[in-house]
Amino acid sequence: MRNLVWMGAALTCLVLNEPCAAQSPRVGRESLLDQIPSSSPALREGATLESTAGSFVRQGDRLVFVLPGGARLITLENLNLQRVADKLDVDGASLSWTVSGQVTECRGAFYLLITRAQARRGVQQEARRPVSTARRRVRQ
Repeated sequence: MRNLVWMGAALTCLVLNEPCAAQSPRVGRESLLDQIPSSSPALREGATLESTAGSFVRQGDRLVFVLPGGARLITLENLNLQRVADKLDVDGASLSWTVSGQVTECRGAFYLLITRAQARRGVQQEARRPVSTARRRVRQ
């Protein structure tokens, strides 16, 4: 069991592109999300985001959802995130987003499993239909 915990910590270091505790004088659970203020009680395991405005930034190989207050949620891979990443590759990071999803917490870091994401453009382009990652029904 102890080896699994160590392997999980090592994988986290690799994924987040951070030095592990053995390579650095830092001790503890430093991560991308240590910047989240402790005054964000809504960001806890099981919390749900519903149509929350924010933006995505690339952090290494990961996408991080940034809330207007500066809180950051590491996104978990799923098809919705793949669609967001594809849209960012085409249009760049200048889009703002409305996102719904489930917040999870592990080792002091906060993660977001996206259930729905809509890209929003600037006011002059708002008339165009926003991109949605929600599943569409197929007529048969």
